[in-house]
Amino acid sequence: MGRDHKPILRRRPQRDGLIDAGIVEGGTISTPTFLAWDSMRLWDLSNFGRLQTLWTSTVTYIPSARCAVVRDFLAGFDDEVSGRTVKSDWLLFLDHDMIFSANLAERLYREAHPVERPIVAAFYPTYMPDHGNIRVMPTWMREWEGKPMRHVQEVPEGDELIELHGCGMGATLIHRSVLEAVGEEHFHDEWPWFGHDLVTLDPEIGPVRCGEDVTFCLRARALGFKIWGAPHIRCKHKKSNILDAIDVLPALRIVAA
Repeated sequence: MGRDHKPILRRRPQRDGLIDAGIVEGGTISTPTFLAWDSMRLWDLSNFGRLQTLWTSTVTYIPSARCAVVRDFLAGFDDEVSGRTVKSDWLLFLDHDMIFSANLAERLYREAHPVERPIVAAFYPTYMPDHGNIRVMPTWMREWEGKPMRHVQEVPEGDELIELHGCGMGATLIHRSVLEAVGEEHFHDEWPWFGHDLVTLDPEIGPVRCGEDVTFCLRARALGFKIWGAPHIRCKHKKSNILDAIDVLPALRIVAA
């Protein structure tokens, strides 16, 4: 499979904290997401020049698609202007159905730190099954009632970062060191970063194959990397409806039986 990236032209020569974006398309990028990405690209070009390129994958199996994006990010790309290989410091994962502000990448970057906060996630909701119902839930996970990975049960307020046990990858900034370490630790796996590990998240249920985003979070945390949520950085999620934080209220509301 050929490498698919879209370099951003007229990058500034002086910059720190370079960021690549990665969108797992699943076949197509939604129009709102494409417009949001284009606005973010132009805003960054006019301000800080951090965004370097957009990596995409049309592979329908999400773990494979996410891993393909990570491999391309770690390898970098050849800059035709400077003649050097560009390897950015951060990878901003975006889902193909996200709606976000033009300064999303910069806001996440300002909250992140290569060592202390190497993974920072924006807040957004999604549909989740829950005991036969479909509910609107945050994509953040923390320990709750003695269970290590449960979806956050409320919409957090304020601008203080919250340490998480897991998060979705719809709008998450990850430092290169995390991806390098996880890839080295799980080099023997077909999907070193995003797979479906068999874990016990709920003792009452027993071992289950968790989602690819939870797998990544578990693998990263096992190596000592912390995951942080930024409650004041919020995105919308385009599902059958466009979901916003307000849709979580009242908490975990039932949208279908």
